[in-house]
Amino acid sequence: MLFFLVVFLSSGCISNNKRVFDSNSNNEDVLLMIKVDEIVAQMSLEERISQLFIITTNQSEYSGKLSQEINRYQPGGFIIFTHNIESADQITKMIDDMQKDSKLAMFIATDQEGGRVQRFSNVKGIELTVIPSMQEVGKRNDSDYAWNLGRTIGKELSIFGVNMNFAPCLDIGSNNRNTVVGDRSFGSNPEIVTNMALQIAKGMREEGIIPVYKHFPGHGGTIEDSHFKLAILNKDKEDLLTKELIPYIEVIKQDADVIMIGHISVPKLTMDNTPATLSPLITTKLLKEELGFEGVVISDALNMKGLRDNYNDEEILIQALNAGIDILLIPQDLKEAIDIIKKGIENNQINENRIDESVKKILLLKFKYRILKLADFQNKEE
Repeated sequence: MLFFLVVFLSSGCISNNKRVFDSNSNNEDVLLMIKVDEIVAQMSLEERISQLFIITTNQSEYSGKLSQEINRYQPGGFIIFTHNIESADQITKMIDDMQKDSKLAMFIATDQEGGRVQRFSNVKGIELTVIPSMQEVGKRNDSDYAWNLGRTIGKELSIFGVNMNFAPCLDIGSNNRNTVVGDRSFGSNPEIVTNMALQIAKGMREEGIIPVYKHFPGHGGTIEDSHFKLAILNKDKEDLLTKELIPYIEVIKQDADVIMIGHISVPKLTMDNTPATLSPLITTKLLKEELGFEGVVISDALNMKGLRDNYNDEEILIQALNAGIDILLIPQDLKEAIDIIKKGIENNQINENRIDESVKKILLLKFKYRILKLADFQNKEE
């Protein structure tokens, strides 16, 4: 058995999968990576592409187009917004029903940052903790308080079946004219932002919730709100390394699992206004190669005007994948998005290996957080 593992490793078959288990590698982890390779090899191209998407809906029930999409395409995840929630029982059932129809259990994501960004608040039928703004947490600068807050967020989200939280923000509050971040930031001190974010994330992870650090390379120094307009971060790499990138450097050292890329242009790095989401210079060269991030990279929402006012669907999807994005958040239309990527592969605009690399990372992350369980696949084989 050991000889087989050595041969398999030396063949390079799992070279793209090592990140998730580097910190605790053992034979069980290697066997899991082999299993992921087997699962991916058995998936159709359409099934693999579908895993790259986290979708959403305007409705608050699991029916109609939503249930048809999940049954037909099997997307990798779903994000919950406030308008999806009517009561504790309703949203729990909705999530449970979606998961029952998913052959590969989905990421169920939300934005439960605290302060003015809390999708789960005032939910009928259950009393939830009111989470303070991260600015308040930063002012306290108390590691134990932040850790306990992360655990509270994690416990409460897990009640409903949520397993991924788009938080905490690593944005440095460095521009008083910035309105999109504001009190969502822990503050203007990079060390405080780093420590508070790590403690919040630690607490969430202990409750089985995947923390997603955002918005790389930094939204706090911009004036524009990327929900409505392309945001410009007018700094060179030296400036970024002394402020915006400090928290990212540290969380990467601490084995961050997921980082979200913002629709933020850094013209002094790219020599144009290409947003980070679509830029291989930011997502691959800076984040992955220079900072050493080997985890899952997710885009900010693809329906935001900061992106869509400047690019069409085909440009967004193909450029994002070629930039190094693994998960595509909220496509305009799932079927059309899948068709665009399939056509892009056929036309040699996207390398199919690029898809497989991301799918393997996604599945390994799902196994790591027990969204998927190896025993379930062993039972199917038996």
